[in-house]
Amino acid sequence: MMEFSNFPPDHHLYSNEHHMQPGFFKSEFEDRSILEFVGLSAKVYSIMTLDGEVKKTHKGVTRSFQEECIKHEDYKQALFSTKKRTKIATTWHIASKNMKLFTVKRSKKYLSTYNDKYFFKSSFRKCGYGHYRLRKCST
Repeated sequence: MMEFSNFPPDHHLYSNEHHMQPGFFKSEFEDRSILEFVGLSAKVYSIMTLDGEVKKTHKGVTRSFQEECIKHEDYKQALFSTKKRTKIATTWHIASKNMKLFTVKRSKKYLSTYNDKYFFKSSFRKCGYGHYRLRKCST
């Protein structure tokens, strides 16, 4: 079920009927049209609208790193690339331990073309490792 309270009031789908009710999906881009969607895995995607706005999400990578270093084209390259590659995001964070502050350097893989959770027979046909049908999938 969809909830359209974030659409402009003069839009033909606008309605406040289900505003803030659990179980209803809300459009992330109001009434704007989506030009491209690149989904690599859960919580790792990029959306480009017709007016050029890009929303990038990558779980585990800081928002500032996403905005400065990752482009929509990088998501497309990771999806369609035939070469295995892994990129590393190196960021600095402030952490505390026993009431003392430290600067911590963290490295995180991002937009990796290597998927260690699935065996791929083709670009869009896969079996999870350990799945009982893996032998059928790989033949």
